[in-house]
Amino acid sequence: MEQTVQVRNYAFKQKLKDIIPPTNYLTHNLYSYPAKFIPHVPYYVISRFLKKDNCIVLDPFAGSSSTAIEALHLGHNSICIDINPLTNFLTKVKTQRITFKLAQQTPLKLDPFLDTNIDKLSNEEIEIIHLNKIQQQISKCDEKFYPRWKNIDHWYPTEFKHYLAQIWGFIYSIEDRYPEDFMNLLKLTSLYISRYLSYAARDVPKLFRSKRRIIQVEELRKKIKSDPNIPYDTFRRTLIKYFNQMMALTKVLEKKNISPDYDEKILKDNIRCNQTNKRKIICLGDTDVLSLRLPLDEEFIDLVITSPPYIYAQEYIRSTKLDLYWLNLVDDNRVRELTKKELGTKKSTDIELIKNKLRNINSFNSTMKILEKREKAKYGMNGKYTPLTYNYFYDMFLIIESINRYLKRKGIFGLFIGNPTVLGYQVPCHRIFYEIFIDLGLTIKEFGYDEIVSPRLLKGRQNLSPYGMKAEWLIIGQK
Repeated sequence: MEQTVQVRNYAFKQKLKDIIPPTNYLTHNLYSYPAKFIPHVPYYVISRFLKKDNCIVLDPFAGSSSTAIEALHLGHNSICIDINPLTNFLTKVKTQRITFKLAQQTPLKLDPFLDTNIDKLSNEEIEIIHLNKIQQQISKCDEKFYPRWKNIDHWYPTEFKHYLAQIWGFIYSIEDRYPEDFMNLLKLTSLYISRYLSYAARDVPKLFRSKRRIIQVEELRKKIKSDPNIPYDTFRRTLIKYFNQMMALTKVLEKKNISPDYDEKILKDNIRCNQTNKRKIICLGDTDVLSLRLPLDEEFIDLVITSPPYIYAQEYIRSTKLDLYWLNLVDDNRVRELTKKELGTKKSTDIELIKNKLRNINSFNSTMKILEKREKAKYGMNGKYTPLTYNYFYDMFLIIESINRYLKRKGIFGLFIGNPTVLGYQVPCHRIFYEIFIDLGLTIKEFGYDEIVSPRLLKGRQNLSPYGMKAEWLIIGQK
């Protein structure tokens, strides 16, 4: 079962610094997704192993679509799967090619926002958007939108909630009359404002209401009371910033004569575009990869690159809940349903079934013996950590096994993973997945680590791993 390869020190950010700058690289920094996949990894794997263009790249844990961005500008099609419905929106907003110009000054003639025959305009006729008029129309809008969210008042002061209801009311009132790329820009900007006006802590990925943030919001309330235009001015500045980042990707795509073509389902004849200047991006957000059944029997995927969640370390639905509600993608019941489906949250699968399925994975078996001993000593027989860990690796085994069926012969499977601490023990996920790859018939092509230079951690962490992980590991297998 053992395959020996040299352990590499990838040092991605150092070695790729001339290609991928630390800030404002394409559209990767448009949205602060929790535990976001660094673009260096998909760039490295795709550019190294795909020697011809128009291949198919799959990311089964697509998140904020780092893989889709890299696949697109490197000339490939992509399939993005994630349990989070937000992935569909983020994929489109971060890979779109801008079709309009943004003007900051108001022309003397009327623009589309003031045209009396606005309903007769088509999307194709709107070439220039005038930012002054956007700001004016939002501030005067009578339409209101409130999300289907019982707990909204916990996260917003009343007057801030009304600002947001007006901004989102404006967006939904014009949505059918304007190009999708422009509406995506408006929505992304509004997501920033929705966070900016909330009690949610802004310096950490997880959603929680901190004492420090409550004080900050009270100061912001005083400022807005004296200057009611602050939310609109912040909206304007943020929109310009996001537009410029989107234009950076647009210029790259224009130079390469590539445009994205989106779909939200996989069919036998839609995984590639017939047009040479188009690349397919299939968005499968709100999809449980464990239950995914593709209507294709043949091996059609050229490369898989993904960074799965850690063992119960991230609550992606909870962390993005504010945005899911304002985008009208969920209600309270749907949030609960999605949370229960997140990887690593199940405790109900038959442990003996899991042990039998993973009986050849020696590092997994030795790890579980250590965790069971520690949990029994600390919690008796009522612990939760070992069942969650059993189910996490079982689900991951099933996912890798299922995806591997659709991988072409000589196709590449890349997995980027860290080693979290459970019950004071650092789980060797890199070794466990290394062995899973071999057990499923993959040949290990590369194996190595990437040091985490600046981890984003909560201050004063009171747990058994206060300093977090030192590195993440890349495993590359070939079918």
